[in-house]
Amino acid sequence: MKKIVFWGSGKIGVWCLGQHADIVPLFLIDSFSEQKMVCGKEVKHPDEIEDWTLYYIVIPTKKYQEIEAVLKSKGLQKNSDYSWYQDFFSCHRPRIEENMDLIRMYAKQCDGALRPIMLVIPTANMRNQKSFFTFLKEYIRRRKPRKVVVFTQLEVISREKFAQKFDCQVINMPDIFGRDKLEYEMDFPFADNLSARECEWLEHLGKRKVSSNEQESLKYSEALYCYYRAVIIVLKPCKILIWGNWTRESYILGHLADIYGIKHGYMEHGWIPGTTQFDPQGIAGQGIYAVKPDVLDEIVITQKEIMEIQKIKRYVIEKQLDTRVFRKTEADEKELKKIDSPKKTIFLIGMDEAGMGMNHQDSYWKRYISNVYESVQEVLIDLIKICDSNNLNLIFKPHPGNKIQNIPGDDLNKVVYVKDASIDELIQISDVMVSIASAVDYKVLMYGKPLIQVGETGLKGKGCSYEVTSRGHMESAVLNALVAGMTAEQIRNYDQFLAKLLKRYLWDDMSEKEIAYGLTLDTDFGEEEAYECNSVCTD
Repeated sequence: MKKIVFWGSGKIGVWCLGQHADIVPLFLIDSFSEQKMVCGKEVKHPDEIEDWTLYYIVIPTKKYQEIEAVLKSKGLQKNSDYSWYQDFFSCHRPRIEENMDLIRMYAKQCDGALRPIMLVIPTANMRNQKSFFTFLKEYIRRRKPRKVVVFTQLEVISREKFAQKFDCQVINMPDIFGRDKLEYEMDFPFADNLSARECEWLEHLGKRKVSSNEQESLKYSEALYCYYRAVIIVLKPCKILIWGNWTRESYILGHLADIYGIKHGYMEHGWIPGTTQFDPQGIAGQGIYAVKPDVLDEIVITQKEIMEIQKIKRYVIEKQLDTRVFRKTEADEKELKKIDSPKKTIFLIGMDEAGMGMNHQDSYWKRYISNVYESVQEVLIDLIKICDSNNLNLIFKPHPGNKIQNIPGDDLNKVVYVKDASIDELIQISDVMVSIASAVDYKVLMYGKPLIQVGETGLKGKGCSYEVTSRGHMESAVLNALVAGMTAEQIRNYDQFLAKLLKRYLWDDMSEKEIAYGLTLDTDFGEEEAYECNSVCTD
């Protein structure tokens, strides 16, 4: 019998290892990995394989066609010698009608008095997937007898296996969600003509997003809208919980929930490492306490809770808690050696512009992301000039998967450009941080380092950071922050702000920690009792 090996040691390969303890590859293959071991498995270069016929190769990577070409050149055959991971783990997405049949069948099984909670989440592209799945499983358990139905795009686990693992119904998203090729089915239920009002809203939505083909983008939005509208009509959920708040899907779901009068809200990794956030209106600049900061005024904080915040801050710093995994690379170490230690250092952190896909020329960007800058690249260009003229070091770390282009080589040489280095290390060696919007903002303030904020975020107006209102004010803000640091007043305001978030908007994410903090899952997202619960901080 052939031994199973995985060709791919990246995120998808790690997800497959984590979700299929019963399928243990002999080793991993990777042409580019610098690591010799991943998840306790040896990583080999393809050139190290002497006899390919000894192995059955599962390919957990998006680069399937490239790898398949290599395997075919070695005389291997599909299915008998190798397969793509989605074929191997039986996690292909269904056709639309098949998907709707499953939803109709499930809706009939639900007790009419206990309409289900609709949870729309990713299950593969998650940071710290182990703790997220623990959190998800416990959330579902605590809601009983209320049913939770999960809508997701299954990539590394079959629908049946997921349902068994989490003891809930799961709906695998249909093919219409494929980004590479949009498929339409003429007999799609409820795909009747959209009203003029619906068409107008969808056209307005399209302006928020970057698109190389506006017509195809609109068709895609229409397809998503019709699908989710059909789902809501059939399922009649009592609540819709949506992971993230920058995707086309999240805007459509939130809009439909408003139309049908369904309670809903948005989830994400919490601003404090070790938490999950929930907001009834949105994430970051779209969040309720960003748009309506007065909602925080009614939350009363005690001195005991302030002391708990200080304890949490010390713990996060001591353990260097983060939702991401960082690593040292030769490229980053070479860049960090460019730092001139006698000089003060400015640290610019990137945001996920590629993932957000927002049109920076639309009014939505100016209202909810930044009214000062249209991109991280613009911030970087200004900071290069400021740091050069004021004899300062400049560190820049882009968001994973994002790239900076069109910066002249001479200017880029003035930047310490790192990609994989630890956020904690970068904060420690920096004197001031600049950001449009990032979870790193909150960690910087935990360290007591000054933050220059140029975005529309939940931190705006909270008296925790230096706020830049125009590009012309950036230099004075940098110089002022270097002199004054994070002031005692900013520290007090930040502690108050964190305490209020833990009391209403942040849940303990159930990751492995020595202390617990945030709301417990006894309190459901979006329920009024959440506003009366105290945050938890226990040894």
